[in-house]
Amino acid sequence: MPATFDPKMTKVAPPPVVPKPPRRSLFSSKMAPPAPPAPKPVKAQDPVGPPEPELSQEEKKLRKRARRRKGGIAALVLVLVVAALALSANSLPGILFPHRDKYTILTVDYNAAGSDMIYLTSSGPRFTGSDSELRGAEYIASQFAAAGLKNVEIIEYNITLWEMTSASLSLVSYMRGGNVPNPLEVPREFQHKTDFALQGYSGSYTHTRWLDDLQVLDVGNGTDVAAYANANGRAVIVTNDGSVTSTGLFIRAWEQGAAANIVHNVAMDADIGYPAIAFSANGVDSKGHAIPLPDNYSGNGPDIPSIMVSKKTGDAIKEGASMGSRVRMDIQVSIGPRPCRVVVGDKLGCEQPNKIIMVGAHHDTVYISPGAVDNTAGTVNVIAIAREIGKLKPLKTIRFATFGGEEEGVLGSYEYFKANSEKLKGHLEAMLNLDMTNVYTKRSHTLPIVVNYKPWLKTLGEIKAEAYEKIPQLSGYDVAIYQGVLNSSSDMATFALEGYRVGSCWGSGCLEYHTPKDTVQYVTTESFLAVGGVYGSFALALAGGTK
Repeated sequence: MPATFDPKMTKVAPPPVVPKPPRRSLFSSKMAPPAPPAPKPVKAQDPVGPPEPELSQEEKKLRKRARRRKGGIAALVLVLVVAALALSANSLPGILFPHRDKYTILTVDYNAAGSDMIYLTSSGPRFTGSDSELRGAEYIASQFAAAGLKNVEIIEYNITLWEMTSASLSLVSYMRGGNVPNPLEVPREFQHKTDFALQGYSGSYTHTRWLDDLQVLDVGNGTDVAAYANANGRAVIVTNDGSVTSTGLFIRAWEQGAAANIVHNVAMDADIGYPAIAFSANGVDSKGHAIPLPDNYSGNGPDIPSIMVSKKTGDAIKEGASMGSRVRMDIQVSIGPRPCRVVVGDKLGCEQPNKIIMVGAHHDTVYISPGAVDNTAGTVNVIAIAREIGKLKPLKTIRFATFGGEEEGVLGSYEYFKANSEKLKGHLEAMLNLDMTNVYTKRSHTLPIVVNYKPWLKTLGEIKAEAYEKIPQLSGYDVAIYQGVLNSSSDMATFALEGYRVGSCWGSGCLEYHTPKDTVQYVTTESFLAVGGVYGSFALALAGGTK
């Protein structure tokens, strides 16, 4: 029957509401307050209703089998779940706990780096000691300061450098069997920087009249000293097939009395026509560091002109010489003390500021090239990484640096090291170099990273994996990680020769370096994402990560 209202009944107040205790969060390290004690169990009363009928033995067996079957299925499901979790080891942490990356992956602003590239290359070659190099150093320092770096400064070191003031080269036809120019033939002029390029620390040669024209002697590849027997007073032309270094060819020609050294490129950069390439001759000190070639001599060192000619130009000179033609050259070079600049700035460590990770690149170029790839690319990547790390709090200090004098023999970084060796001792933990860090994707997709310390390979591999997950554009690039010696070729060599752990990040696909064609045309700024994402993140990891 439906209940009826009885006014005699006393209204009973509802029991007080006890709020539910908050649950313990899976994402919180704090314990939730304990739940109130559960009520004491009440003894079960006799069931109401008729008793269940007694089961037969057969029915009991059937129910027992059913329970076993259910238990087996449950056990199988549990095994399958555990197996699935084992196959995906990362699934359980991802389900139970918030994901936390092992490394901080940098995503650099490659568009801003492209703007840096345009500015730095617009003023032409940044040859060490030039006004253009100074303007480049000032711009780099301004960007370091804008990134929030401390102790930003431009340091100058006076070192022995060379400077070209004029250069001309032509092939003059001579009367057959005579010693006078053929008046009916116009000398064939070669273009400076494209047809021929001076080699570092070249000497001078002044041409005032036709008697100063030089006969040409072909000395092969320069390995046979006997081929220089008649070199005295002549220009020797040597086929550069890699058998002898450019420095060795220069010194040999001078020692054998030649009036000039002409290096014929028949081996390098076939795909772009074996161009004239600007290199430098160097001396070496007792520790293996490169030094200015004149500093290797107490008196006068090699003082004859030394040039490289393209394959086409060299072929023309050899053909003309076989018919009695001579070369007419006027090369004016001054050699002496000039300023070499180094730019530095620190992102101070928040816990171990006295421990230093250096990230560096050379900012200078050869004298005939704006050096978009070699090495404006490395320079703007250093700036781009500095901008990102400037926003963070690394545990150790990261020192950003750019060096002049690299194209003359890794001179700027060596001067910096000599001046700061005591300050760096016990504090510098790594030097990471960036040189030509650009991938020209029409020819290549590889970004090589080389380190001289084997344990770093694992760290780099892990960072690479995380970077590829976080930066989709990296799928178009192959970041290749190797172990190597690194005692030469760029600024990391300065520190490797002194026993430090070093690395170097390179690029690929640019054949035009050290020529006038090394322009922004061959720059892929998107590839800077790979440089910053892997190599820049590696620098941050070596600095202990962020706080």
